[in-house]
Amino acid sequence: MIQKIISEIEKELNLEISQIQKSLGDGNCEDYSRYQQMVGSITGLNMAIAITKNVYKNMIDGDDDEND
Repeated sequence: MIQKIISEIEKELNLEISQIQKSLGDGNCEDYSRYQQMVGSITGLNMAIAITKNVYKNMIDGDDDEND
């Protein structure tokens, strides 16, 4: 069950990344500041995917610390 949830989260984050990349590719940046914001969003979304996968892996491997 949790794996399905993780997969859906990853799917939605990747969809958002694709939409931003398409917007960048279509030239929908008004200025360099907006470009930086869009690239930063992609970076953040990729980081969210990596963190989600890492948390899931740690939970499956039993590495989560329940004392925190």
